[in-house]
Amino acid sequence: MSVTTKRGDTGFTDLAGGRVPKNDPRIEALGVLDELDAFLADARSALEGAVDGAEGTGGAKVGNDDAESEKNEKTAILDAVRRELFQISALLAAKDPRKSASQIKGSLERVEGWAAGLEKKYPMRGFFYRWTKPGAIKLNIARTVCRRAERRLYPPSEEEPAPEGRGASGHPVRSGHPAAFGIGPFINRLSDLLFLLALAEERSGRQESAPAT
Repeated sequence: MSVTTKRGDTGFTDLAGGRVPKNDPRIEALGVLDELDAFLADARSALEGAVDGAEGTGGAKVGNDDAESEKNEKTAILDAVRRELFQISALLAAKDPRKSASQIKGSLERVEGWAAGLEKKYPMRGFFYRWTKPGAIKLNIARTVCRRAERRLYPPSEEEPAPEGRGASGHPVRSGHPAAFGIGPFINRLSDLLFLLALAEERSGRQESAPAT
């Protein structure tokens, strides 16, 4: 079996249900999700080399065991996220979006759970951060790609989609459009999770002060 099939040379490619143009909205969305996975792999690689127990601004240095534990938590989340993305991409390539609801619900709940845990451990102090650590910078880049993936899920505002179904926002969408698959909330929460992972990495290597009550 060769990686080169030449089936896309005419500007069409294969999805479940038949051949579609390469500028089909689902192909564009799948392409951005593929990019996102590549950026997540890059971020994970940066985290693997970041365990040095370095002191962060305004915090006390923690031991290597603590730093290793923090790293393992973040890489485990990224590994799980990448598995979720693979499943989401498979759903997006499927023919019938109605079959994806239960699986997407589970993926959404897991991402929200990881985010809640990180937010409790690393409370936010605002929305603007100067990312300085390589892992945090790469995670923030992945977050921006995730936001772009979210935008690719919805029809352009000038489109007048046929009312064959309704997306997560309640607006009518064509049955073959990515928005019909209901994965928008998952991608939205994933961008939140990536922000929190970047925050966790930026603050890694130091003790966190308990938030004021």
